[in-house]
Amino acid sequence: MSRFVIQYYFKTLATLTRKTDRLNKQLPTWKFTQSDVTVALNDAIKSIDNCDIPCGLNMIIELQANSEQEAILASQNHCEMLINLVAYTTLTFCDSGKIISVIKFDENKLPQLRCYFYSIEEQDVFIGSPVLIDGDEFERVYETYNKNQYQKRLMRTLSWLRKGINEEHPIDEFSSYWIGLEVIDNLLREHLKLQIECPEQWDGVKYIYENMLNYPNFGKVKKVRNALFHGFHELSPDFVNEINTHIEPIRRTLITSVGEILGLEKKITNSITTKEIRKVSLKPLTVLEGELEGLPENFEELVENYPKLKLEKHNIKCEFDSEGDLKVTGEQNIRFICTPNAKLHTKAGELWGSKDPGVKNTSIKVRKM
Repeated sequence: MSRFVIQYYFKTLATLTRKTDRLNKQLPTWKFTQSDVTVALNDAIKSIDNCDIPCGLNMIIELQANSEQEAILASQNHCEMLINLVAYTTLTFCDSGKIISVIKFDENKLPQLRCYFYSIEEQDVFIGSPVLIDGDEFERVYETYNKNQYQKRLMRTLSWLRKGINEEHPIDEFSSYWIGLEVIDNLLREHLKLQIECPEQWDGVKYIYENMLNYPNFGKVKKVRNALFHGFHELSPDFVNEINTHIEPIRRTLITSVGEILGLEKKITNSITTKEIRKVSLKPLTVLEGELEGLPENFEELVENYPKLKLEKHNIKCEFDSEGDLKVTGEQNIRFICTPNAKLHTKAGELWGSKDPGVKNTSIKVRKM
């Protein structure tokens, strides 16, 4: 067997480092050991204008394997486990890991390196405000997971929780959380047998939803699930809005359910369920409004020469303010592409986004050139 060291990168808002420590260049590394596998976790930092900006997490895994392919497959399981636990304890966006490099060590040979390069633009770094991982909570969740007899099913459930957190559309988010509950509903039913006789299939989930979290009428949300999954109801705006109202209760039910199976203290489970969810998919969008002059009126000609706007970013600058918050400024030049006679007269510009990434404020100014 050969020794392999594999590095992964995860795009996420989660960070190990407090703001003040990051400004003082104090970046910790967490280390985990499972049998013959060792994992190191630390912040991925990108330096722009002498500002060290957290842009995700690095995970470096050391293990023994017969081949590189075997090593990668084994390391991916450890990656999924740790990043799922990060998503569970922070409720923040955590993307799938990308392999950065693989080092192979053999006796009497120089180490062999394979490196992977990805096209990541500089502006992709600015995905939102970092979310600090609570070290005590994470350690407790990690310990209970390692001792749990249902690790495989818990990991599938946590993967669906992470997928739901990452989702942008309410239907996909709701579906992900519900599938996560379906993975462990039998475990919850068995757990409920300690309190009542002969519980039905969904009674374990229902007990958490209604008795532990005090949400009313689990049967109603189950009917919504059936209508969505089995096509009993068209995806009208009203139905989508109804699904949206059930997302938070079902997410909290899933988080609490995992906590019950892990045997977590209620203080930790309650702390996690009440955290604000943090996404990055709904990042601010530049929206421009204006008037078009000389646009083709014929539909076929319009389709062939449909107007396009290309934004070109320039002079991106970063600085930390007195409170340690990052301020990003820059310019966007607009290139208008259409027929030779067409012109765009820009009237207004806005930045659209949501509170999910944790960006405090944004602004845009339109300047005619």
